[in-house]
Amino acid sequence: MNIYKLLRRELRTPRYWLKYKKSINFGPKIEVLDLFESVRILKQGTSLSRFGDGEFRILTQNGEAIGFQKHSDVLAQRLIQVLNIPKKNHTVALPGPFSRSLFEMNNDARSFWIGALSESGSQWKSALNFAIWNDRQTLNTQITRPYMDYKKKFFYNDIANAIFNEFKILWKNKQVLIVEGEKTNFGYDNDLLGTAAEVSKIIVPSKNAFSKYEQILELTRETIKTYDKKNLIVLLAIGPTATVLSYDLADNGFQVIDIGHLDVEYQWYLMQAKKKTPLENRTVNEVSDSQFNKIANYNQFKILGRIE
Repeated sequence: MNIYKLLRRELRTPRYWLKYKKSINFGPKIEVLDLFESVRILKQGTSLSRFGDGEFRILTQNGEAIGFQKHSDVLAQRLIQVLNIPKKNHTVALPGPFSRSLFEMNNDARSFWIGALSESGSQWKSALNFAIWNDRQTLNTQITRPYMDYKKKFFYNDIANAIFNEFKILWKNKQVLIVEGEKTNFGYDNDLLGTAAEVSKIIVPSKNAFSKYEQILELTRETIKTYDKKNLIVLLAIGPTATVLSYDLADNGFQVIDIGHLDVEYQWYLMQAKKKTPLENRTVNEVSDSQFNKIANYNQFKILGRIE
């Protein structure tokens, strides 16, 4: 980080602190659980949709595109449904900074969340139905981001390692079906999925996947019919489309997890990276998409279906 960005980050933190505190105290009172408790609940079999800053921006900031997903009014309406209409065997995860101390995070992450929540936190929380969310505990979106946003000194590296190991236990000896963007390459060249009995994939567009949502939903449902549902975990790595797809597939006898950036985080952890850096064989939308066209499709796992 150059000196200008460093100074800007450090100067804005105290300036926005009061606005940040006001925003998180707005609306329903929510307790976001820590990473370990969140994974413990996930291991009980619930399906998961995650609402990070990107999903909230689509909901509340009209017309804004995020990463590889352009704005869609239909997507925004579906996200509202997922957020506020509970479904059996399905859980919505919210950002840890909605209730948890920011000081468990590193400086960059803390500064980001102070800035984001001071600017938009009240607006984001206004999307939460008070009757549904007040005095409620929920899972932490950061379970799929246990490394880069946390302090690297003392015991936080051990937390990342422990969370990754918990996920490996979650799908141990299970059949894993991954629905991912065409250049996501989840699990390529690492052992994150090494404990699974079998890994197969459905490949969908990396950019603007929600434009093909009905096709993705239909193909995934048809593919799942070939599995023993009691031994199946479905992992979704397709941005906000995964948030909706997990909801629509939940309560069908198998677990569906909006897995987000877990594989990218694991790669950074293995590298002991100090900042978010591009990866040669994966899309990393938060860094740059300049390498997107150079990324090859690695077919290490069986491909069961594809949507162009």
